[in-house]
Amino acid sequence: MQEVLETYPTEIVNGLPILDEHLRLPKSNFFIMGGLATLRIGPVARNIGGGKMACQRIVPAIVKPSLAIR
Repeated sequence: MQEVLETYPTEIVNGLPILDEHLRLPKSNFFIMGGLATLRIGPVARNIGGGKMACQRIVPAIVKPSLAIR
């Protein structure tokens, strides 16, 4: 993770990166789930419910509207 943070510098609070609303490191397409997404997801970030919440934020950022099933 240290190499990633060197490539995509970001602010760290209590050992956790500050992510955007889609759980990306700033100015990148590097998405983070799990414990490192705790500041955005909350204390459930490390369990299955947190994984679902993370997916609900990440998927819209990577799916192109033109490819959406209608």
